[in-house]
Amino acid sequence: MEIAFNYENFFDRTIYSSIAHAIFVLAHPFFDYEQSWDGLNYSYISDSSRGVVSFDPHNRIAVGAARNETGARMLQFANVPALRCFHGAPETVIGLADRETLEYLYVLVGRKKRRMITTACWLVNDTLCSHDSQEDFIKHGGEFLAEIMFADNLSDYWKEAYEWNNNEWEEADRLFRLFKSGQRQLKAEEILGWHQYPKGREACVTSLEEIGFQI
Repeated sequence: MEIAFNYENFFDRTIYSSIAHAIFVLAHPFFDYEQSWDGLNYSYISDSSRGVVSFDPHNRIAVGAARNETGARMLQFANVPALRCFHGAPETVIGLADRETLEYLYVLVGRKKRRMITTACWLVNDTLCSHDSQEDFIKHGGEFLAEIMFADNLSDYWKEAYEWNNNEWEEADRLFRLFKSGQRQLKAEEILGWHQYPKGREACVTSLEEIGFQI
């Protein structure tokens, strides 16, 4: 797979998705595990798949790795070093995968913990690459990532996924505009739903603070 894809667009789509997630978990805190950030590492869990994308803004590269935990490759790749999925990628990509991305994707195989993935991708020179076809990338753990990367309108995607009304959709757009403009100090009580859903406040704040908001 080789697809023209802009680095800033990729990063912005993960940020927007995290903002949408923060608004959603305010009302539904049980689902706070589905998306998170640690520095410039974005993690997701979706159905039987989990994955991580690591960003390097200095070199304008991104590395994605995922696994479908119920798929056939879990057995096929059980003894395959995770870095092999990046064979032939630039050294900057392999280094980022080894140093950051794969460190979030350990699994217990027998009695040993090891890094385990069933598909991978990387973005370099504004080209998204993978040894898998787009179809196989989706099948083997990258479905969620492909959905947010390739959605024609990401706000509409989350509006439908979360069954939002227009107010929630507009709040996601508002917070994303604030993020992009660098205005990242928020008053908690101004977040839509803050007074209505006290049980989800901690999950919402955590999600927003992970991407740099100060609340």
